[in-house]
This record gives sequence, structure tokens and C-alpha cells, in this order.
Amino acid sequence: MLFIFQEERKHTFWMKDMRFPLDMVWIDASCAVADITTGVPSPPPDSNDSVLPTYSPSAPATYNLEINAGVAAASGLKTGDPVTFGGTLTGRFGC
Repeated sequence: MLFIFQEERKHTFWMKDMRFPLDMVWIDASCAVADITTGVPSPPPDSNDSVLPTYSPSAPATYNLEINAGVAAASGLKTGDPVTFGGTLTGRFGC
């Protein structure tokens, strides 16, 4: 899932109602990987919202791409890598 924000900053996410672990690929306004948060676990069922951890990039980002846990490492993604959107997003949003 790709989240697109109006402004570049250190956005915060949590995993409420998520059923499987994810990698979060944070992408900056220049369309480069700003940070990667790997292996974000799904919370235990019926967790109280107040105890759920939050996740943010170490550098400002304009986009957050959530992919299955392990895919970032398996793909060899690294901070600074260029990002280009494909498919129906080709030529949109600047990447």
C-alpha cells in the first residue's frame, strides 16, 4: 500500500488491526528511499490502542510504501536508492 502525503515530514504510523508484519519504505520528496523500517510486527489480537507502538522514519518522507515483511531486504533496498512509481502511478506524484 502506498501512502502519499501533502508535505514531507516524519509521519507516524501504527499497526492497528494489521494482521501480518510489514516493512515500511519511507520515500522522500526527491523520490529516494529516506529510511526503511523492517519487520514491523502485527499487534496481538484485542490490543488496547494506547499500548500500540508507533513507527516513524529517521528522515522526513513524503511517501510510505508498506510491503510484506522481508521484501525490502530480499529486494536489496537501501537508503538513498531511487524510486520510480509504475503502473497507473507512472508520471504521477513526481516519482
